[in-house]
Amino acid sequence: MDRIAVAVFAHNEERNIVRCLEHLPLDSVGKGASVHVLVNGSSDRTAALARAFAAGRHGLHVHDIVQGGKANAWNLFVHELAGEAEAYVFHDGDCWMRPRAAERLAEALAGPGGPNAAAGYPYTGRSAERWRANRYGVAGNLYGLSGRFVGVLRQRGVRMPAGWIGDDDFVDALAQWDADPAGPMRPERVVQCVEAEFGYRSLDPLSPADLNTYRRRLVAYSLRRYQDRMLFGAMRERGLAAIPPDVATLYRRELARVRLEWRGVSTLFDWLALRRIRRLAAA
Repeated sequence: MDRIAVAVFAHNEERNIVRCLEHLPLDSVGKGASVHVLVNGSSDRTAALARAFAAGRHGLHVHDIVQGGKANAWNLFVHELAGEAEAYVFHDGDCWMRPRAAERLAEALAGPGGPNAAAGYPYTGRSAERWRANRYGVAGNLYGLSGRFVGVLRQRGVRMPAGWIGDDDFVDALAQWDADPAGPMRPERVVQCVEAEFGYRSLDPLSPADLNTYRRRLVAYSLRRYQDRMLFGAMRERGLAAIPPDVATLYRRELARVRLEWRGVSTLFDWLALRRIRRLAAA
């Protein structure tokens, strides 16, 4: 059994992937830690760069997954690729860990009565101070799950719907529920591990490419807000059985739970997201 199993999610991250991998706990790889780089649906050199970096490093595995989507890669890691471990760490390939971040997450999750999830914290970017002040929940950039909780997810066959946006919301809700939506949500099942820090490159407001990325990101925020409302409402009523295989099925079943509301500037992005949802539901 590994002490820590790390998943690195990467889609078209040739600009960032080497920096991400250089900041992993490489001294522990093959000595109580394993790393799985999940290159999903990429059309650039992400997989080639990751394989070159992993060459000669026992315990660092690169998986070139044809189907895109973080949800699919998350399912593969949890249910097929990762072995038994005391703690599982989930990390985005466009970020990098501060020293000992993975170990800090594992320490926060240790013990038979420990929490289900531990959230990492950014130390770069405009939102870093706000995160520390408000102690938000799980951030998809870096978080950990206990081995016990991953065992429960495996036993109950919990998988993210294909096309799901926001693995952090999904994980945070299930961790607070202890994978039982019929029970109470308990925030203490998710701990805030401020010592587990990650960095990321902030978007440049003068870069046309970054501005386009920011526009897509705002639509994605609206889309995940609608997805959360549909799925979590259904799960409160029907439990884990309400989790569909893909988001198209979710939209067809639960579209009535969402509607366009005035939210200032965000209303435009809500409208774009809702139009996409309706289009896919009607397909």
